[in-house]
Amino acid sequence: MQRLRQALLTLALPALILGLSVGCGGSNKDGSKTESTTTTTTGSEKTGKSGKGKLVEGKGTGTLKGKVALAGGKPDAVIKSLSDKIDAEIKKQPKESQERCLAGSPQEIAEQTYRIGDNNQVGNVFIWLEPAEKGAQFKVPQNVIDKVKGQTVKLRQPHCAFLPHCLVLFPEAPDDKGKLKATEQKFVVVNDAPISHNTNVLNTNLNQLLQPNAELPVPTAILDERVKDRTPLALKCTIHPWMDAYIRAFPHPYATVSKATDAKGNYLDTKDPQYGTYEIADVPTGITLRVVAWHEKAGYLTHKEGEEMELKDGDNQHDFKMKAPTE
Repeated sequence: MQRLRQALLTLALPALILGLSVGCGGSNKDGSKTESTTTTTTGSEKTGKSGKGKLVEGKGTGTLKGKVALAGGKPDAVIKSLSDKIDAEIKKQPKESQERCLAGSPQEIAEQTYRIGDNNQVGNVFIWLEPAEKGAQFKVPQNVIDKVKGQTVKLRQPHCAFLPHCLVLFPEAPDDKGKLKATEQKFVVVNDAPISHNTNVLNTNLNQLLQPNAELPVPTAILDERVKDRTPLALKCTIHPWMDAYIRAFPHPYATVSKATDAKGNYLDTKDPQYGTYEIADVPTGITLRVVAWHEKAGYLTHKEGEEMELKDGDNQHDFKMKAPTE
């Protein structure tokens, strides 16, 4: 009987081991974990990990325009509270810093979170496109990629605010095999104030003092992670703790920010009818895609996956509504 048990165990053990290796994550030769075949992973998460995905291409091009309207009451109490905190922080600064901070425009000195025009429309909302099929990527025409080659995008600190407060980057694009390659667009933080600033890129090891007229190139590796996982890059100045900025990086140029500033990063007058509007040119048409909108405090305006739609050649209109806290 004992010999029979040993024989059965000898036969069953390889099958048991094989079953475990199929059902659970194992290790590669380099020590890294293999992904479990029983784990359900969405297409977007797969693209985020590998930087690869099926390429989709539009049948034509068009323009996507719209606005972000404030739904419900204006967050006046929240805005006042945030502005009071900035006033208190400025008063703690040395005299030279106080004078420089107060030399900015009224909109620079005010809180940056809620940029609302007289038309009740909201600026600094990110709007971008994604392929409808999860895990897929847009095939970006080479001539579009060439437009940003060698381009340097600057985030300035002329007083005590990052200008612009929100911006989008296009640092990478998929090649013909879906592998992400650098577009050679550069991102630099510039201190063009006569006082020192600090640039702390949250959740990274980049935290550097910037003397007057100094520049800080943000490494491609940091942007690469944001391209893959679609999370925003948040920046702070620890010397002037009310200063912050948000950047989103994409493997395509089909992204923008609803208007609160002009092309040079200067704040628009709140009476400007363009306040809170957006426009994305040369968008792919004739395919199903998703339109996504996100605000630093309100979060996703519809849901994380966005809204499915098919754009046509020529002009397309898609508006959003954003509800902000009123207390």
